[in-house]
Amino acid sequence: CRTELEMTRLLVLEAANQLDLHGNKKARGFLAMAK
Repeated sequence: CRTELEMTRLLVLEAANQLDLHGNKKARGFLAMAK
């Protein structure tokens, strides 16, 4: 359970990073996975 939470947290952070660096179109895949 702890591992899943950590994985989800890192995925959300990566999605936010991609959104900042590349914008919405490039980050769309990460945003979908984070949902």
